[in-house]
Amino acid sequence: MPPPPPPPPPPATLAAAARVRKPVEGDAPWAAALPSPSFPAAAKLACGRGKGKGDARGKPARPQPPVPRHGGDGASGCDAVLLELPTLLEPECDTYIVEVLSEPLHAAAATDAAVTAVSSAAATAAAAVAAGWRVALQSAVPPSVTVHGLAADVGHRFRVRMVASGRGVPSEPSEPSVPVLTDEAHSRLAEPPFVTATSSASFALSWVGQASSCHRALLFQLQLRRGSGGAWRPLRIGLSRSALSLDELRCPEGCSFRYGPSNVPGWASALSAPSLPVSTHALPRLPRGALRLQVRLLPRTYTATDPASVLERFTSEAAAAVGARPGQLAGVEAREAGRLLVIDLLPPAEHAHGAGGAGGVGGVGGAGGIAAAEELLRRLTASVVAAAAASERPGLHGVTEIARAGAGDGDAPSVVLGAADIAARRSANSTYGGLLGMAAGSAVLALLYATHAQRKQCLRRMRSLRRYAPSSSLFAEDDEGEDEDEGEDGDGDGDVPRRGGSVTVRLQLRREDVAADGRAAFELVLPLETLASVQALRAELCRRAAERTGRGVDGVSVAYIDNAGDTVAVDAVTSIIEVKREAVTLIVTPTFWLTER
Repeated sequence: MPPPPPPPPPPATLAAAARVRKPVEGDAPWAAALPSPSFPAAAKLACGRGKGKGDARGKPARPQPPVPRHGGDGASGCDAVLLELPTLLEPECDTYIVEVLSEPLHAAAATDAAVTAVSSAAATAAAAVAAGWRVALQSAVPPSVTVHGLAADVGHRFRVRMVASGRGVPSEPSEPSVPVLTDEAHSRLAEPPFVTATSSASFALSWVGQASSCHRALLFQLQLRRGSGGAWRPLRIGLSRSALSLDELRCPEGCSFRYGPSNVPGWASALSAPSLPVSTHALPRLPRGALRLQVRLLPRTYTATDPASVLERFTSEAAAAVGARPGQLAGVEAREAGRLLVIDLLPPAEHAHGAGGAGGVGGVGGAGGIAAAEELLRRLTASVVAAAAASERPGLHGVTEIARAGAGDGDAPSVVLGAADIAARRSANSTYGGLLGMAAGSAVLALLYATHAQRKQCLRRMRSLRRYAPSSSLFAEDDEGEDEDEGEDGDGDGDVPRRGGSVTVRLQLRREDVAADGRAAFELVLPLETLASVQALRAELCRRAAERTGRGVDGVSVAYIDNAGDTVAVDAVTSIIEVKREAVTLIVTPTFWLTER
């Protein structure tokens, strides 16, 4: 009898299917890929899965834009940029096409010194820009790729197109990425600048070494914020250097600064982190009855290069000139490498009673102290005007402006004696010295002119004799100098400009024209060789002043400082040849339109 059949197996139990989240566009690559800081992770899918998106023709959906890596996480090399790519749903099957648009640095934001470098960089990238977007990489896959072969002094934007497995039509391009420069691994443009207060109205700033050495034509913008909650406002643009000094900027409440490239297309809002607030130095409180002055000097008025030595020498010279008692002229501060001095005119001891505010008025004896200080100021201005020879008192002769310091930290100085006033008064003193002086001077000049005419006649005869008797020992070599000097008197090439070339221009604003930033003076370089008249000079100065200040200029008053340090007004009778021959520095005061035209 056959054995009974085995019992049937128990019924199988079916486990519930695991629920797997369907990936969506924008997810990170599957687990085998490295993690990306910009895109999340997702599960691995087989080819052909996850194709839920796309149009009727099978074109893949538009991907997200790539993300350039900045700073230490970026690519190393003057031709390289590292990109993070968005997630692919099927990373084993789908790929990206990476496209790049290379835009040259703007030359419009450049200063004169950097135009050449920026124009050169623009020329190298002109072909790429004319062609627009170009393919940089084929078959790129996440999480990141490095693009090589890029120009250094050029801003680059990137976009991607997805090529899906089994679909021959690439997707529409993504939105462009933010602009990026090459060699981001050696760039620290996101770090704040180094800021130091150097006086009561100046700062020293630097971000040297924070830009990659690959970017020689990079220009910068600088922004300022007063206090901790103020608004950011532009301070400089088109800076070609990474270190500068900011003069005539008072900020006792503390100022923060930030910077960034100004000539990279699309980079206007990506600036560095702000510096910590830094306050300018506080000056000593002004005693009651005293006056505080700002005195501006010509460059290299003294041979000393130390600003403290310049301040000490000037106060000693000025005290001797005005006959002040010991201690009545006190040096407070030297700024701008010794070209701007702050001095206090103190009342005599019998009028000094404690310390007051910045205005220096009030208290017992205040009126008498102010009168004594005002008298010292009157003597000082008279001494500056009377200092006609630089060899006698170089400090007073080198003064181009005297101004009263503002009563408050934010108040602009009030000019007491400007460059044009000094030139006009010195000219008046030398021309109208009194009737007796004019009579005596006329007699002396008549004698000099007669002697000069006889000398010139003798020189002509000597030249005639030399022409017919060149071997005569009557004429020694010492006579050559006399013959050459005659040209300077009008018989030689006296009309040839001695200087020509370019000249430094100091643009000095009037007190009522000083803008909100408190800057009262600008310096620029002006070429003179193309100017044919004083009218052309004034027109060019008006144009430069409007360009530098950003305001409509109605006219300019002009004076020049010659080699001897004299300030000479440029008026209707001044010739352009005189300016080209004599001018070392031009002092220009613009007048602005009352309303915009």
